[in-house]
Amino acid sequence: MEKDIYLIYDDTFNGFLTAVYAAFEGDLKIAGIQGNKLQQKGLFTDNRNIITNLELAKKVWYGVSNLNSVAMKTIYFAFLSESEDISFLLFKYIKKIVAKNTFIHTDLPEGSIQRIYHLAELVSKKKNKIEAAQKFNLSKDGVLYGVLSPEYHMLPLVSKHFRSVYKDRCWLLYDSQRNYGLYYNLKNVQLISFDRSELYDMMGCSSLITPPIGNKDQTIWNSFFTKASIQKLVSDRIQTHDLHSKKRVYERNREAV
Repeated sequence: MEKDIYLIYDDTFNGFLTAVYAAFEGDLKIAGIQGNKLQQKGLFTDNRNIITNLELAKKVWYGVSNLNSVAMKTIYFAFLSESEDISFLLFKYIKKIVAKNTFIHTDLPEGSIQRIYHLAELVSKKKNKIEAAQKFNLSKDGVLYGVLSPEYHMLPLVSKHFRSVYKDRCWLLYDSQRNYGLYYNLKNVQLISFDRSELYDMMGCSSLITPPIGNKDQTIWNSFFTKASIQKLVSDRIQTHDLHSKKRVYERNREAV
């Protein structure tokens, strides 16, 4: 009895695209594509861990974009909804797009495309809402900062907007739900993350066994950034991502910028 093949990636969009490439290149009959958080474990599953490869991800990005650029944008937005079954659903959708130019068989369930577009639309509306209503405060060293905890993974989508609005100011936008943030230093975007337990100790909340996520968590993050020197905090936690001026240029670690 053959085991079901599941491709496991690192929960990033680049990881997902690499898994899609692996499925096509190996002509694999897979039962699922999943991020690490949702990894299937069982006697009758063959889990194959996919190592993210930016060059392979780029091939999928450009390959699908050349066939249907509108659909590729929808795929990206829907992916950021973080819906539990979205990875495998998007893989089947990509197969359908490719199938129009080849003889690849696809078995996309009825109503799936509508669901993908619905999720993408929800994410798009949330993006517009954040861009219009997100408030920023001022840190100890004069850096603008905002803390949010959105239902969907929004930082990759709103970064461009705030780089444009606050292009002459350093700013930090932190997602307390996913525990990472984007810091703009006037030249590029830096990815930063803080250890939540360390943060709570610094703020005198060490008695909390499980730090809350939500409004109370956001309040503590806000209090922390108000009192802290953000530029000093960022200096030890830098992952720099160069910004591209040309449209539709594949960006390294796309989900970060």
